[in-house]
Amino acid sequence: MEAKSGEKRRRGDASTSRGNDRGVPTGAKRDEIDRVRKSLPIYRAKDKLMEEIRRSETIIIIGETGSGKTTQIPQYVYNDITLTNGLMVGVTQPRRVAAVSVSQRVADETGTEHGKLVGYAIRFEDVSSEETRIKFLTDGMLLREAVADPFLKKYGVIMIDEAHERTLQTDFLLGTIKGVQRRRREERDRRGQTLPPLRIIVMSATLEASSFSKFFDGAPVVYSRGRTFPVEMYYTEEPEEDYLDAAMLTVLQVNAEEAPGDVLVFLTGQEEIESLGRMLRERAAKLPSDVPRLNVRLLFAALPPEEQMKVFETTPPGTRKVVLATNIAETSLTINGIRYVIDSGLSKMRIHHPRSGVDELAITPIAQSQAQQRAGRAGREAAGKCFRLYTEEVMPSLERYVKPELLRTNLSGVVLQLKVRSPKRLRTLSVLTLQTINSFNYFSTGDES
Repeated sequence: MEAKSGEKRRRGDASTSRGNDRGVPTGAKRDEIDRVRKSLPIYRAKDKLMEEIRRSETIIIIGETGSGKTTQIPQYVYNDITLTNGLMVGVTQPRRVAAVSVSQRVADETGTEHGKLVGYAIRFEDVSSEETRIKFLTDGMLLREAVADPFLKKYGVIMIDEAHERTLQTDFLLGTIKGVQRRRREERDRRGQTLPPLRIIVMSATLEASSFSKFFDGAPVVYSRGRTFPVEMYYTEEPEEDYLDAAMLTVLQVNAEEAPGDVLVFLTGQEEIESLGRMLRERAAKLPSDVPRLNVRLLFAALPPEEQMKVFETTPPGTRKVVLATNIAETSLTINGIRYVIDSGLSKMRIHHPRSGVDELAITPIAQSQAQQRAGRAGREAAGKCFRLYTEEVMPSLERYVKPELLRTNLSGVVLQLKVRSPKRLRTLSVLTLQTINSFNYFSTGDES
């Protein structure tokens, strides 16, 4: 689909209001967008940051929550022709809803129609055109493009956002684009300036910077301060036996006792979210008249895109929006108005058992980095509060970072996808966490057939 499909796709993102029939903000909304952009911490560090990006073909950027890295850096890079060589800037996101919402925001900031200068590509949907120069896409979509075009000739800069999530697709994509960068450099050396260099920018709010820097042959690491407001932390006195019931009671308590502001609840999956949604809607019908009405919104990966985008709608007067979400809402997505976060401390993790060949979707404790990200959602726009449904003593026992999917899931799907491109290259593909795997037969086989 070309840009025409973008018109069909456009929805009501609450972060923007349309100023004309092309969906481009004008007037007061345009002024507000410019004001917000200039208030971001990364705007003040723009010149120094761009110096560092120009200096290296590969750079690691650690941007704290609220720094503006996801929306601003792609625009800064696009505006520097010496970096892009007139080619496209590709920005990957681990989740579809993030690719869609962030591309819409950047289109608004550039004052262009969505699908023209700024577009996106997710599975079964491509809202871009020949004019597109900043393209947001999921990790899997860029891997597919690498199968069709091993040199990724359309791209001058590839930006990997939210790299700390360490999904299977992200880790393989990092190895793939590292190989593309090397091959483009070698091709250029042999045949002159046929292919411009490929620049790689790896971005995250929380990242094991040293391991990523080492993987990219000592790439420099740049830190950008964020704009997180103070967040008060609250823990339970005793472990909760039923965290779903505890989440419901906490939502009702916040609604009855706390100042205005929307609520974001982190749960593990669709079943829990739909169950709590039903319970809250039932309770909402019985609330006293002096308490705000509950405007319950759901957010999980299997939800239709049109329903996912409803979380961005403006909260009606006299109500309090309650967003029930999986870890899809931990990063990239900024849901305006969130002041309170309720964290179950759990998430679903896919685990592969190689002996039995069975995949399990297990509920496991989150990592410390995830807990930090979740709490940060309450402090994006103003001071907030985070209610953790576990005791304070639990925090030190949590893993520091999320365990990479590469170490716990079935690799056959993504390996077969890459094997289509080139069996020989697959055997030499660099993968960030490969050295920690005891047995990796996908790469050790000598049979190229």
